[in-house]
Amino acid sequence: MKLAQRDPKQSDSRVLKCPGRPGPAHFSSPCVVWNGAEQRWFMYFHHDANEWATGGGHQRTALATCEDLAANVWTPWTGDGGKLAPVFPVTKERWMNSQSSYHAVQRLPDGRWLGFLRGTGGEYRPEGKWLQDVCKLGFATSQDGRRWDYFADNPVIHQDLGGGRKGVYRPHFVGYLGKDEYLLCWSESQPYDGGPKVIYGRTRDFRTVARDPRGYAHWQMGDGLVSPWREGDRLYLFAGRFVHVMDLPVRKRPDDLQPRPEGGL
Repeated sequence: MKLAQRDPKQSDSRVLKCPGRPGPAHFSSPCVVWNGAEQRWFMYFHHDANEWATGGGHQRTALATCEDLAANVWTPWTGDGGKLAPVFPVTKERWMNSQSSYHAVQRLPDGRWLGFLRGTGGEYRPEGKWLQDVCKLGFATSQDGRRWDYFADNPVIHQDLGGGRKGVYRPHFVGYLGKDEYLLCWSESQPYDGGPKVIYGRTRDFRTVARDPRGYAHWQMGDGLVSPWREGDRLYLFAGRFVHVMDLPVRKRPDDLQPRPEGGL
């Protein structure tokens, strides 16, 4: 239920309101994770503002926190002058020099925070026209969810590895398979961004990834992360306006790797 439906006094369901120009034009792609050490919820979200000339790129991911979801009072993490702190800033490297956005953030069983990153790079042509690359994927880890270390190997998953499509790549979620092995879920589109399809991969170090030999899955997703939630022997995947259900354990029924749609939201 949306907040505005629960409380008729609210004109909308926003918990953070974008100030608009000359500041960020929008807030988008929220990812909410519980931080047990701070006893508060962390919400990562991206915002846009053209700071290319000063090295800030075009989009960065910021952070807001909340102690009680019933109250839904979120406090943005800010730096000097009250400006949103770039928790996931852009990089000097081409793969993410323009946009650091649409990331999927999760906690690993060993307590580390993992960022499954979507980077967009590009350059301005001499005549001033922007030339944008397709999105590539990488990783970052953190001990507190606030300060992140980007992998030197980034981008780890990209179009030049072979076997994948040549368009936009999107990170969706990470699952733990046991014995220090992880399932990665992302999607790939045709150039530039047509007909994205989900693909799985396996990794132990988040630096080398083995693609699923069965090829692409057949369930629909949104533009951003997919939020997984397990209840008993069922895994629910909240993917934009879709909800998918997967029966567990999947090893007994391989067909269940293709979740069945439960209905739109």
